[in-house]
Amino acid sequence: MAGRCSKPTALKILQGNPGKRPLPKNEPQPDVGSICPEWVSEHAMKNWDLISKNLELCGILTVIDSNALALYCDALGRFIYYSEEIEKTGEVIETATGNFTINPYVKLRDIAFEQIRRLSTEFGMTPASRTRVKVAPTKKQNPFQEMKA
Repeated sequence: MAGRCSKPTALKILQGNPGKRPLPKNEPQPDVGSICPEWVSEHAMKNWDLISKNLELCGILTVIDSNALALYCDALGRFIYYSEEIEKTGEVIETATGNFTINPYVKLRDIAFEQIRRLSTEFGMTPASRTRVKVAPTKKQNPFQEMKA
């Protein structure tokens, strides 16, 4: 089937239901939170804590989204690793025959970048995708509010 994927109802609600279409009634509503999968790499784990905490605070990350976020963190970790390797060896390398060619890490970095780009829009982590997400106000109270009285 061609075309765009359906948006989750929670995301439509956060965006104010811009299409004004009727929302599904019995859609599963998983709990907000996350569980880091055991299979994540060391590079991915470095990014998991910060990203998952921020998405949970926004009410975007649910327990069933953990694998998708882990894939994002894994792609980000690989992107960082490949970028570091390119920094060490350069974007163009000399082959054994004396010719010059593009470093294979460049292609791998570009693949990881594309994965990051796609997954980050799913979670509203780009400036453009974030403008389409309206988060309900949190229950945190301004600490200076009490001082006004």
